[in-house]
Amino acid sequence: MSPFLLTCRHHRVSQESGNQQLRVEMQKSLTMWLFLWVSLLRPTVFGFQLNDTFGQFQSPGFPTAYGDYIYQTWNISVPRGFVIKLYFSHFNLEPSYRCGYDHIKILTEGQQLVKLCGETSTDTEEVPGDKQFFSTGNNMIVIFRTDYSNEKNYTGFAAHYAALDIDECDQAIFEEPFCDHFCHNYLGGYYCSCKLGHFLDSDNRICREGKLGEEKQDGERSKGPLKAPEVTTGVQEEKTLQSARDNYVSAIHTSYVSTWGRDDMQHKCSIAVCE
Repeated sequence: MSPFLLTCRHHRVSQESGNQQLRVEMQKSLTMWLFLWVSLLRPTVFGFQLNDTFGQFQSPGFPTAYGDYIYQTWNISVPRGFVIKLYFSHFNLEPSYRCGYDHIKILTEGQQLVKLCGETSTDTEEVPGDKQFFSTGNNMIVIFRTDYSNEKNYTGFAAHYAALDIDECDQAIFEEPFCDHFCHNYLGGYYCSCKLGHFLDSDNRICREGKLGEEKQDGERSKGPLKAPEVTTGVQEEKTLQSARDNYVSAIHTSYVSTWGRDDMQHKCSIAVCE
């Protein structure tokens, strides 16, 4: 083979090797820029745990305009035997069809309770106004999400929450009594007691006939909202107790009367919210 052909072949191999290295570098650069671009578009996630029996929280920057690409959560937890009441004293978010842009979601027991956005309620948008939202258990999650722009400088929200005691002894709400004779409600739970001539059974709920000396005037207090301590209940009974608690929360939704913010009017209530 002539020296000229060897030189041409060597030059061609070197050029192909250089082109391949250039392609690798370009692919690395493109991957890096793509990662940075996605990182900028992805909302920054912040989460807060709220464990007090009452409190408040606001959108970032409140009372000034909130920022772009926000994904912030508040996980509210109160002791067993309580549900959570949530309401807003200020609400000003960007309006959008079905709250597709900036919005707030309220979740309870893994289910979405409501999605809120805008300045006034429409057929496709809902603002809280004077409504109050209730959890079905002792936990509630609030999610605030924004998109890429807040051109009109919407100011966000200010929210307030409080633990609300479940009254297990309210026979107007629960279909079946939790105690045979006497039910005594206290903050976070209840306990049972019996009439004279009876004693409280080991389940701390049922009263049995017996001698006066065998009688228990007061049963041991239950630590949970719907069952006595140190009592192992079956699956069916657990379902019954959970159903009773859900009925209680539904009854709160339909019967609770709020006068918050007004002294001359009473707000009407419906399932899930009072207004």
